[in-house]
Amino acid sequence: MSMKKIRNSVLSLLKDVRNIVDDDLELRCRRAEGDFLDLYKLTQTRRNELELEKLRNGKISQVSQDSLNRAAELERKLAQVQQKLDSTEIELKTATRPTLDLFHFTSTSSLPGILSDGINRGCVPVSPTQPHGRQPQAACLTSNGYRGNQTWVDDSEVDKIAVRFSLRVPESDLTSSQRLQDEFDIDREYVEALERNEWFFAFPELPPDKIVRTEFWTEDGYREADGEELLGIVTGIRLCCQVNELRDAFMASIPSAIEIH
Repeated sequence: MSMKKIRNSVLSLLKDVRNIVDDDLELRCRRAEGDFLDLYKLTQTRRNELELEKLRNGKISQVSQDSLNRAAELERKLAQVQQKLDSTEIELKTATRPTLDLFHFTSTSSLPGILSDGINRGCVPVSPTQPHGRQPQAACLTSNGYRGNQTWVDDSEVDKIAVRFSLRVPESDLTSSQRLQDEFDIDREYVEALERNEWFFAFPELPPDKIVRTEFWTEDGYREADGEELLGIVTGIRLCCQVNELRDAFMASIPSAIEIH
């Protein structure tokens, strides 16, 4: 056999051996890769089991604590979103309710209480003969904002129309004339007179957020006051009331002092 044939036979044999080795190596690599994946899955499963066991034993790892913190933050944000949705729903319901633009007149001394607590005092004229102190109490409102038409203050010693509030009130918050007639047994003629004078009543009160404008009577008519100016006026009124209370208390104590001496 010539050297060339021998050489070719050896090369062919080496090639077959290499193919066998490559196939076996590839098979071994695939098996090793599969074993690694199986081991990784087992490791992850065991790690999860250990985390659960730590949680059960009250030994929360930092990773678990971070997860709990993230969950708590998500719950907080979810609660905020729900609150906004509820608030939006209320606003939408309020916005769709028909409203009336009305007025309420009062004296300057009543201004601080109304701005803080709302309109909660007002006599409902259920009868022209019923005494003032025995009349039902409600927020009395009118759609007529003209000062000269408020004839109900003609016999008052205090200027009860010195302040004019503008309000936006849902119609559903107002008592209808029919309900007023049924509840207080008012004569129909008197109810019609109230309607002609454009009166409305809200039982038992109206909160301050229904007030959209506060105005004071001046020589040039009603003028709006808001912000710092309104705060200054309210502060001044409160100080005047305190001074008057101290003066009244002092005057009331004078006779007693004279009697002692």
